[in-house]
Amino acid sequence: MRSWYRDALVRLTSLPQVEKAAIQTNLSCSLAFISQCNPEKLGLWATSPVLAISRLALSVAPFVRITDLGVVDVLTQELVEMFLG
Repeated sequence: MRSWYRDALVRLTSLPQVEKAAIQTNLSCSLAFISQCNPEKLGLWATSPVLAISRLALSVAPFVRITDLGVVDVLTQELVEMFLG
């Protein structure tokens, strides 16, 4: 994810008139910017080529970091539970 997209998400989620700011990502970027966002307003559409890789090869670390930062939705929680058991 380009730095200007990350910067925009930080700014947008801090604005009172913005209800939600979302972006599609494969989570291959640094997720440090998430801690600067308002987690109630941040939406991440996380995609990965699940059909192209085995279940064991898929890293759940990005999902765990997102969950730890308070950005949780039903799909993310289901993915974490599916891969962590």
